[in-house]
Amino acid sequence: MSTNWNDFIDFYDWEFSHFNAEQSLDIEMWLTLCTKYPGNVIEFGAGSGRISKYLAQNGLKVTAVDNAQAFVDKMSIDNDDDNYEPKLGDMLTYNDNTQYSICIVSYTTFQYILNESDQLLALQNMSKLIGSEGVICLDLDPSVCDLPFIQREVKLYTKYHERFDCEVEMYTSHIVDNNSKIITWNDRYVVKNTEKKEFLHTLKLRSIDYYEIKTLLNSIGFVIIESYGDFSFTPYGDDSDRMIIIARKGKMNE
Repeated sequence: MSTNWNDFIDFYDWEFSHFNAEQSLDIEMWLTLCTKYPGNVIEFGAGSGRISKYLAQNGLKVTAVDNAQAFVDKMSIDNDDDNYEPKLGDMLTYNDNTQYSICIVSYTTFQYILNESDQLLALQNMSKLIGSEGVICLDLDPSVCDLPFIQREVKLYTKYHERFDCEVEMYTSHIVDNNSKIITWNDRYVVKNTEKKEFLHTLKLRSIDYYEIKTLLNSIGFVIIESYGDFSFTPYGDDSDRMIIIARKGKMNE
């Protein structure tokens, strides 16, 4: 089953706000990086605009791209900021007439691309969108598959959902395919109203390590110029929880 992000619109921001406090610290990192590499910004996998809206509010010109129409619609509601432009598209094919200085892909979004050939196509497309001095910035999870091979469904939490005006129970399970380096999550949400509706959110992520992303970037003429292990710009190491990569066009020995 493939992920249908359009159907997840009622849960995305709600779940993130309650359970992703650590990830939310990335927002200042992105602002720092976009200020360091000034110019037009493009974000892929923008979701409901958590990062891109913040960047626009701080004076940056941002194109926020997502491949789910429901999220693009949500980003567009009451949008009167000339610096902020939501667009429907994906990493592999999106194109426009703007030259960007920085392309950002946050919160493991790059790892939703499940094979190396498509990851390469995505990086090639990003390369076309940025100028000769532009940079690609990726926030990756190097340990996405470092979990037990299989986890049967367990209840993760019960939490009040404001929109539904009731509690929601969330159950999760996963399975790891070590051959493809893909983890498949099945997250089941039970909305505890009179109808007791259920929603199943299936998503897949592909593991990637430093050597693999370095090799992919080198193959399109890019070199890694910065790498960090957290949102406070701590240098990346083998034990880092995150792998934040900044790359630009250049020679291999740089």
